[in-house]
Amino acid sequence: MKQALLIVDIQHGLFAKEPSAVNIDAVINSINRMVKRARMAGDLVIFIQHEAPGTPLAYNSPAWQLDARLEADPHDIRIRKTTSAPYASSSLEQ
Repeated sequence: MKQALLIVDIQHGLFAKEPSAVNIDAVINSINRMVKRARMAGDLVIFIQHEAPGTPLAYNSPAWQLDARLEADPHDIRIRKTTSAPYASSSLEQ
């Protein structure tokens, strides 16, 4: 059975604010280590991005983009969601 690593809402507009989130650099470094381990194991890496039309988090806006410190790969899966619950407002189940 294939496993998946889900990374949810680590987007530029949510973490480029001042004051920054506590220990955000350490958190992102930990995420990147988990991503490397998942890829080495052949597991799926899925980035889930929140979007809200008419706000700074509108689809494809600068704020909507993944945080630049993440080591995302073009082969990773990206899923868009529109509520705080990734299972309820995205194609994650598919």
